[in-house]
Parts: sequence; structure tokens; C-alpha cells
Amino acid sequence: MINYVLQAVCGLVAGVAGGMGMGGGTILIPVINIFCGIDIQSAKLINLVSFLPMAAVSLTIHAKNGLVKFKRVLPTAVVAALVSFLTGYLSSDVDKNVSVKVFGAFLAVLSIALFVSTKRNGGDRDNLKRG
Repeated sequence: MINYVLQAVCGLVAGVAGGMGMGGGTILIPVINIFCGIDIQSAKLINLVSFLPMAAVSLTIHAKNGLVKFKRVLPTAVVAALVSFLTGYLSSDVDKNVSVKVFGAFLAVLSIALFVSTKRNGGDRDNLKRG
């Protein structure tokens, strides 16, 4: 019973992040692995299943509020979908320990880059200047 409650709390945290467009799945995988003791492969699968309704709801709300610029999103979405298909197919051959370490390193680098760029720009991510 406690594990279901923990999983629901993890879903709450991921839903908040997903609703804000911050990648609920990126948070969900390590959180349910660490706090619920769910192995990383199962955590990835839970994330994939959770992502669909989370993204659909969030996208619907953001689109309704006029925040989604579909022409701007399309190139990224098409390439991401194609690469995701290829990576999903190939990742079954990757050792899960390597997969976990690569994902952890990615999160660490992403966190540092976000922290540094936000700090450098006075906390305003919307006005970042790309050089």
C-alpha cells in the first residue's frame, strides 16, 4: 500500500513538472527509481506510459492558452520522434548500468548548464541571448 502512495506522490511531482512544460518524465524516472525502489527499466516503461496522458493534457492546455507555436515546434518534434524510434529500438541492446550512468550524467550536465545560464542572465530564462 505504501508503495502505491509513494508512486502517486511521484506522479504528482512529475505531473506538476510536466504541466509546467519542464519534462515530467525526466523527473519521474529517477524519482520512482530512488524513492519507490523500482528498477530503472520498469521506471522507464512507467514513464513512457505516464507521458502520453501527461503530455496530452499539458499540450491541450498550453495550446488553448496560445502558448504553442506549432510551426516553431514541428522541426524539433519530427526529428525527436524519428531519433526516439531509432534509439528505442537500439537501446534494448545497451547494458542497463551503462544506460543509468549515461542518463545520470545527462541530468547532471543539464542541471549545471541550466543553473549557470540562469545565474548569468539574472534568472530570466526567456531573455537568453544565444551567441
